[in-house]
Amino acid sequence: MNELGVPAMLQFEANSKLDAEYTPSPISYYQGNPLIEALPDYLSFSGADIMARLAQSPDRPNPEASTRQRSEWLHQLADHLFIPLPRHFELHSLVSSLILQGYEKRRPANKQYVSMLQKAYSGQQHGSKERVDYGGTISADPMSIALIGVSGVGKSFTLNRMLSTMYPQVIHHNAPEMGAVFDQVVYLKAEVPPNGSVKSMCASLINELGKVTGNGYAQTISKNITLEQMRIRVESLFNTHCVGLVVLDEVQNLLSSRSRKEELFNFIVEFSNTIHVPIVFVGTPKILEIREMGMRVSRRLGSMGCLQWDRLRPGSRDWKTFIRELWKYNILPEEELDIPEEIEQKLYDLSQGIPDLLLKLFILAQVRTLATAPMLKENRKPLRLYEETVEAVYDDYFVNVKPMIDILRSGDKERIARIEDLALDCELFNGAMTEEEARIREMLDSGESAEESPAQMLMTMAEHLLTTMEKDITPGIRVALEKHLSEHDETSISELIKIALTYEEQAGVRDSVKKIGKRVRDTGRKEEGGDTGKGAEKQEQRKTTSDDVPGVDQLD
Repeated sequence: MNELGVPAMLQFEANSKLDAEYTPSPISYYQGNPLIEALPDYLSFSGADIMARLAQSPDRPNPEASTRQRSEWLHQLADHLFIPLPRHFELHSLVSSLILQGYEKRRPANKQYVSMLQKAYSGQQHGSKERVDYGGTISADPMSIALIGVSGVGKSFTLNRMLSTMYPQVIHHNAPEMGAVFDQVVYLKAEVPPNGSVKSMCASLINELGKVTGNGYAQTISKNITLEQMRIRVESLFNTHCVGLVVLDEVQNLLSSRSRKEELFNFIVEFSNTIHVPIVFVGTPKILEIREMGMRVSRRLGSMGCLQWDRLRPGSRDWKTFIRELWKYNILPEEELDIPEEIEQKLYDLSQGIPDLLLKLFILAQVRTLATAPMLKENRKPLRLYEETVEAVYDDYFVNVKPMIDILRSGDKERIARIEDLALDCELFNGAMTEEEARIREMLDSGESAEESPAQMLMTMAEHLLTTMEKDITPGIRVALEKHLSEHDETSISELIKIALTYEEQAGVRDSVKKIGKRVRDTGRKEEGGDTGKGAEKQEQRKTTSDDVPGVDQLD
């Protein structure tokens, strides 16, 4: 169970094939439709449930993890952390509606559709190249949404996360009402080819469909196949597998070929129109130029919505949510519990609110801090993030995006509109991590800083937590903690904090008793007419030793 009380989310494995299980839909339009009733019913989920299921929160590394283990954990964080925002919920709502409405118009219980499905399936099995007559009774209105934003704002990453956690990609049906035994493909992802070729687009769709179903469809495409035969093949396969949604990424590639861009876009729309498969167009702001191709084309780009994702703005709800959650993955042992204002400002200034850049800058700055731990220790500085560390990492590894960051910082709308790519690609990020990990190995191999023992790391973390609690770490408390660590091979931070607080409480009681005793003795001396003064008081004072420290069994 997570913090919201929602069961831990099952992520459907890529290309996994699950046997269909049907749950009656509470909505009359969808009742009796096996394609819909085999899907999870997210209409019954609250917004909080959906957001909790989208979230991906890796467990923090063990407090006893070595420097190299912590570095590796940070490296993996880039691919395993997902912080859901309100705009992700909006996208989920639209995508779910597309899938449901698309399947509602292809109800297998409808005898006409079953006949079409059987004809398409039989033809595909026998190698037919003839176009299937679909009767023309299914509504021809194409359904699509457009998701637009510069690279780095999380479009593709969000869609991949959403689809892989919300829906099984392939569902095997063997129910009488289907009219055929087949594999339903709930969603399919493909990229628009850079050359803008319709034939390349068809080949890509067939290849991806073959991958997810485990069939060798791509191998059946001969070199001499005509464009018309390719189109028929795509339509037949998509009907056979009842594809519920197509995600087309890099749609700006449509504009790469002046002569082919309208031809390819028209093919995509007509393809969706013919077999009624909804489409999600994903691309950079450049795809808005498609609107210049005329109203007929423009209205088909995002007929059910056009989402334009901007960078995170400082002070906005999305920024506050993202940075607050991100800071929880700071694993430096002496870091502040809440992000310092100067670090938040520096991270924003150098990322300009682009989530991809912000996350990778945050990760690399932590790894650099781990690599420079000896220098911080020598200068008696806590092991935490500093502005100069974040700046140094940015200067070393973000050279390619610096010009675009400067443009965003300038606020020049015309120049900002021309920006497309603002991500630090995987190759550059992995190269940067390799360099930082080499620094760590060099530091460890040189003997400048031996790895802290588990006991030392626990002691460091306990001292840091006590400091944040505004507790003074007296010599007595330090001796108590060291004694406990020396006597217990297995302990925890919470146990150390309990010992420190209990010692502080008992020390306060002892001080009160001493003061009362001193007053009683002073009163007695005055009554006897003598006062030994400061000499007697000095005899009461002695250095705290481990003999003064109560055992753990006495602390309760």
